[in-house]
Amino acid sequence: MDINSNTLTKAKEILNSSEFKNKLKRSLQEQIIQERVDNDLKEDVIIIDDELDKKIFTPEIIKKAVDFCKQELGITIPIKVVLSASRDGFTTHAYYKISTGEVYVYCKARNIIDVVRSIFHEISHVLQDVNDEITDKNSGSKNDGNDIENFANAKAGELVRKFGRENSNLYYL
Repeated sequence: MDINSNTLTKAKEILNSSEFKNKLKRSLQEQIIQERVDNDLKEDVIIIDDELDKKIFTPEIIKKAVDFCKQELGITIPIKVVLSASRDGFTTHAYYKISTGEVYVYCKARNIIDVVRSIFHEISHVLQDVNDEITDKNSGSKNDGNDIENFANAKAGELVRKFGRENSNLYYL
């Protein structure tokens, strides 16, 4: 089988593109998370995209936010949180993947306190899921204004104010 130079050049361009690299990275992250789910996750998993500013998006800050939210909501199960610099797979700034129990948050060019609010919103959906209040049909951006989204919006707003009072330095990062 002969491969012409145009095909070879196009293949090299695809392999070297940032879009391909981001999709590959996201796929690997999802595989890691799935392995932890398959291995009966014992503690929270926080994955922070290497392309995000490590001075702002630190594991300590994100863990502190996740722990705070879980405590406030009375959630005791482990939660997987993925912070991404890539828009791949996102139609909004964040989503809760009901089928796997994972929280994904797009973070590029966003203030840390706004990201924390998104985390709180999605973890509110975890609580709704644990309480059997949420399904793929009654959640998500297509259902603005329904009870599921209104609860998550209100709870996230309330929690980010409390968390912000205790961590006011986050407003200046």
